[in-house]
Amino acid sequence: MIYPVILAGGKSVRFNSEKSKVLHDLLGKPVIFYILDALRELNFEKIFVISGKNHEELIKSLPPYVAVMEQKVPLGTGDAVRVALEHIESGEIFILPGDAPLLRAQTLKKLLEKHTKERNACTFLTATLKDPTGYGRVIRKNGKPVRIVEEIDATEKEKEIKEVNAGVYIFKAEILKEIILDIKPDNKKGEYYITDCIEILSLKKEKIDTLTLNDPEEMLGINTREDYEKVFKILKERIIKKWMENGVTITEKESIYIESEVEIGKDTIIYPMVYLMGKTKIGKKAKIGPFVTIKDSIIKDEEEIMGPCIIKGDS
Repeated sequence: MIYPVILAGGKSVRFNSEKSKVLHDLLGKPVIFYILDALRELNFEKIFVISGKNHEELIKSLPPYVAVMEQKVPLGTGDAVRVALEHIESGEIFILPGDAPLLRAQTLKKLLEKHTKERNACTFLTATLKDPTGYGRVIRKNGKPVRIVEEIDATEKEKEIKEVNAGVYIFKAEILKEIILDIKPDNKKGEYYITDCIEILSLKKEKIDTLTLNDPEEMLGINTREDYEKVFKILKERIIKKWMENGVTITEKESIYIESEVEIGKDTIIYPMVYLMGKTKIGKKAKIGPFVTIKDSIIKDEEEIMGPCIIKGDS
């Protein structure tokens, strides 16, 4: 049994918001829903989310298949995982960040397959970045990962390493339960890091391996408003590219806004300054725009909607 655990208890200090950053809207749905949807695509029916001060907010906002568990005191990722382990006896624990909406389901599937095939104690995602500033570096010995050092604790030589930790791990739950209490807060933040488990496992001669992301953009997290803007642009481009590959003509993609739940039929033309929002469904061979906003509405096959106008459904 594999238990997905999403870490979503961050205080959102750098995001500077009264609302949890993982619940901010991103192209039509909350940030955390992207990782939830990726896990559901892999047929996970039960998902754990670790909350912090946002506990009640998450309970009200997340779907019923999500079990929200509270980390009452923010002592770091290692302590957050310990909370989850109180509810997991055996199997595998799949740890993911709640603020990384660009992670693809196929990437997560590859990581799971590698972990299962190799029978590792831990398998985690990494990426190679031109500028690794701000990320934990992956320390290797004879080609094998033996440690992850956070940027704040890294030496100048370690900061030169380009391979970084992407924050996604699969552990054998029984082994993790044995070592989780060995984590010590002997770092500059005074927190319990889940990353310290890599060194502990290495010293115990347990089998550890990594999967390197082909597309490093997948690991981008949202810590600041600037991060949000970067992720927004990438996700918007993905959505537009998907519809173009599915036979939709988009005449000026820079001015188009299409949310994640929108559906568009083949051979439809989307003209400049069009905003498609919510659960909107557009049929085949339609013509939309310019200067049209449609939200939660159904547009029939071959229908033409010319602007300026706003169309809103009941949902």
